[in-house]
Amino acid sequence: MKKYSFNDEIKNKKLQESLKYAIMDKIYEKKYKKMYFKKLAYSFGIILLLAFTLLIGYNYGKHTQDNKTTLVFKLKRPDAESVKLVGDFNNWNREGINLKNQNGYWKTQIKLEEGSYRYFFIVDGKVVLDPANPTIDDPFGDKLSLVNVYQEGKDNRL
Repeated sequence: MKKYSFNDEIKNKKLQESLKYAIMDKIYEKKYKKMYFKKLAYSFGIILLLAFTLLIGYNYGKHTQDNKTTLVFKLKRPDAESVKLVGDFNNWNREGINLKNQNGYWKTQIKLEEGSYRYFFIVDGKVVLDPANPTIDDPFGDKLSLVNVYQEGKDNRL
């Protein structure tokens, strides 16, 4: 049996201490790395959330920033070959805005600022008033359809 001297005991304690510190360092290092990656993951999540929020806010804010409201103009004419929309919003250009046929209903969407707009449809080359809106007389004695556009949240009927 080997005898231990006082020096061996001190060496053994120093070895135990150094081993203990080495193990503690490894534990701390692993814990620190986990905390670092956890913080990094949280930070990345917050950045994504902010970016998503800004993107959503931009898309919805776009409507109110330009103070325009999207209106749908539609006219029921199942037999028509072509329907165009002409009015204040396109400077009365007779080429008009082409409407698309959807099961006999001719439709288009236009973004307009708040105000009143005079207009009419051109159905196969003939002027047709919108039966869904009131009419007014123009300075030349002809009738025109009239639509009033209000900002979002106000009464805005077509």
